[in-house]
Amino acid sequence: PEMPIVNGEQTVCGGGTYTYSVANHAESFYCWGVSGGTIISEDETQSTIEVLWNANGVGQIWVREINKTIVESDIATLDVSIVPVNVPLNIAVTNVETISAAVNWDASVGVNYEIAYRIQGQTTWETAILIDAFINLSDLSACAKYELKVREVCSSDIASAYSETVIFNTECYRAKAKVCLEGAYDGELMSSNLGNIIPLEQPYNRPPHSYFGTENINTISSETVDWVLLEVLDLAGQTIGRAAGLLHHDGLIYDTDGNEGVRIPNLGIAADYHIIVRHRNHLDVMSLAAALPNTMPYDFTTAITQAFGTNQQGEMANGTFAMLAGDIDGNGVFTTADFNQYLLEMGHL
Repeated sequence: PEMPIVNGEQTVCGGGTYTYSVANHAESFYCWGVSGGTIISEDETQSTIEVLWNANGVGQIWVREINKTIVESDIATLDVSIVPVNVPLNIAVTNVETISAAVNWDASVGVNYEIAYRIQGQTTWETAILIDAFINLSDLSACAKYELKVREVCSSDIASAYSETVIFNTECYRAKAKVCLEGAYDGELMSSNLGNIIPLEQPYNRPPHSYFGTENINTISSETVDWVLLEVLDLAGQTIGRAAGLLHHDGLIYDTDGNEGVRIPNLGIAADYHIIVRHRNHLDVMSLAAALPNTMPYDFTTAITQAFGTNQQGEMANGTFAMLAGDIDGNGVFTTADFNQYLLEMGHL
């Protein structure tokens, strides 16, 4: 008989089962052999067999046909490349923003990938099949803790185990505001000449504010007026989150990362909120309902009606509205206790 031709996959998934065949001739039987795998067919003399391939490496199939007169054909061979399926390594999450993050890992040859991710605590995984060892996730929720895992996929029924779970947090939304401090007002902008008197760590970690955030910076810029404390409330008056930021002489408030707007913990849903700006020796000011996140800062300086109540700010000579100076003890009213506290603190300078 003529040398048979072996039909079947030449690139296979490690650990996968594949079917191989030759033309079937009546009254002939076939003698099969394999390296790099195992024949799992019950009858190895038929024209079709099934092979379970090893996890990796190379393989080969050979077969010869023997007809009814016991005449053998030449041996036919088929070389097979086995694609290993491994657990992905070195998963890295970078460029994390409010609703996006980049994920990459070590690439392998001949496989696809499945990534699964979810907000920690949820029961359902979001999944995606990828041909490259990276993805830019762009459908995330802000201010959330995510977990993700990745596995290699070689076929519809062959995949590695999932990688270890990686945890990351998306950024919270920022609150942007513009204010003026009466005590620092110099006719046009605000004075930023406190310099090294301004602490490198946020100073609101004592009563009455008792805010224990860890915001800090390495150096004080020449534009910095002082630290302020931002608080975001929902419209029912419940606190969403607080964070300290740096007030610049133009009235804009910056995060410690150098970007305008302060990242507010737990602020992950776009909606209307109240913004409160606090300063350690000025009367607090609260906004009307403001949509957050906001591209343009909520500007308290343009009108008395920008505050939630007409007694929260005072009008400066150039028409700018400013937070009122003198509330040294931070209790929301001006009394002799503020003056006494002022004298006490001046005595330490």
